[in-house]
Amino acid sequence: MRPTEASIRGAQAAATLDGTADGAPSRAAARRRLDGSDNLAGLAAALAGVADPAVRFEVALAVESLPAVERAVVLAKVASTEPVDPWINRAVVCVAGEAAPEVIRLIVAGRSDRSPHRHMIRTLAEACGRMESGEGALSQVVESADIDAGGKLAIVGGWLHGRRALGGGDRPERFGGKSLDAWLESAREIAAGGTFEEREDALALLAVDPSVAATAILLDRLASAAGVVEARIILRGLQGRDPVAVGGGVLDCWPAASPAVRRAMLEAFFRPEGLSERLPLFQSAVESGAITPGDIAPDARHAILASDFLAPADRSRLEMLLGGAANADRAAVVAAVEGAMPIVGDRERGRQLFTRHCAGCHRAGGIGARVGPELAAMHGKPRGQMLEDILDPNRRLTGEYAAVTVVTTDGEAFTGLVSGETPLSVQLTLPEGRVEMISRNAIEVLRGTGKSLMPEGFEQTLSAAEFADLIEFLIHTP
Repeated sequence: MRPTEASIRGAQAAATLDGTADGAPSRAAARRRLDGSDNLAGLAAALAGVADPAVRFEVALAVESLPAVERAVVLAKVASTEPVDPWINRAVVCVAGEAAPEVIRLIVAGRSDRSPHRHMIRTLAEACGRMESGEGALSQVVESADIDAGGKLAIVGGWLHGRRALGGGDRPERFGGKSLDAWLESAREIAAGGTFEEREDALALLAVDPSVAATAILLDRLASAAGVVEARIILRGLQGRDPVAVGGGVLDCWPAASPAVRRAMLEAFFRPEGLSERLPLFQSAVESGAITPGDIAPDARHAILASDFLAPADRSRLEMLLGGAANADRAAVVAAVEGAMPIVGDRERGRQLFTRHCAGCHRAGGIGARVGPELAAMHGKPRGQMLEDILDPNRRLTGEYAAVTVVTTDGEAFTGLVSGETPLSVQLTLPEGRVEMISRNAIEVLRGTGKSLMPEGFEQTLSAAEFADLIEFLIHTP
């Protein structure tokens, strides 16, 4: 049953109590009222239009128990209210469940610019594909909705991704009023040109196009990727293709790639499927100098060498090529580096080192991502303890920063921190602040590593003088 106008008006009146100066409730106030409400649908519908993303985040999480129709009304309003926020999008996708097709329909119907929140609807459509339900309703949305071609490609591509992840290998002949071949032809045309926003949806759809033409387009776009977001979409689309041809194509793009794109390339290169065929290409590239060990960040090197999918002989060869595994005697390493460190470092050089080696997971001085612990607490520590925290991150490891590894049913592997869970999905926060919302029915393996996400072995990358510079920056930076 949909919330009545009277119930919404009553909830809106209640929402002005216990709130902020402008009449909007605080996040804590919203959570209290949602938890204790005997009219959850009405109150949630009222609060779904509050501009504060933190309030809307609480609303999205609170309505998981509502019937699908009422849940869809609230979630669509949460997702459509400005400002757009990635955490809200993740909460909506996580909670939508069987209501996802209706959420998409309402989001699309409520947009006047014919260009809906593409990432949101693509992710919701993917959730539909994973649930083995909603195909007919979703197809009808694509066929009848007044949205642009990119928006339709987003829905088609999302649904096909989800279906493939669930194991639906046979491609449907028609969806959304058109043949799949027609959708793919449109995607190839847009992916080869067009704006970044248009390409994003087209490139995602090409993941289900196994043709040689699609592979060539994806590799060509990777060579000139607009940034790491586009690169990740392309690399995902290259999964499942000829591992040697794709591996060679990815390595050809390495010299011009940014550090963030290179990290994404390594993650894709060392995914389990086809690794044995790709690995000799990577080893040859390192031996020839096309890729140098210095090109690979310490955490990426650690992830490569710790992979469960490497044969012992391959692991030994990579340890030799990339500089070896970290010294197991961490206390001895800390003592050796501390004994060689200058008394005072250079703060500006430390800033540059932090940006290059630490900003993917930590934030300091307005630089970096919030993945690991806040570094403001470092100010009061002695230099020796700060060095120990960097070189021996597992010594005082707490549960919230213990990494887990997830392998999905379609062969993707992620290592990160669990930053949220629901009965339907697990949320992982990865280096650089990237967040992956992984459906539970798409998880094949989930296990704790027993170690910090921060790798051991930074002594192989930084000199004693550079550690002094880095610590000088951390001591004097808020």
